[in-house]
Amino acid sequence: MIASQNEYAIMVEPLDVADGGGWLATVPALPGCMGDGESREEALADVQNAIVEWQAAARELGRDVPRTGWVRPRLDAAKAPRRQKR
Repeated sequence: MIASQNEYAIMVEPLDVADGGGWLATVPALPGCMGDGESREEALADVQNAIVEWQAAARELGRDVPRTGWVRPRLDAAKAPRRQKR
């Protein structure tokens, strides 16, 4: 069974004005799956289409489509807390 696009966690964040502004929506469970728009709503609508396309491309390539949208957050090494020296 393939998960519907409504089952995936979607991250929405504003784009920097230097990058053209607007909003970016990404799906952490589907690498490279993203959408954008002038508003949050446009970005969410765009990413819904991207999810459908991502799933179709994965099936064509014989790859697994994640059944859940939740992924464990990855700790960015640059933001990792530093150990105190004893």
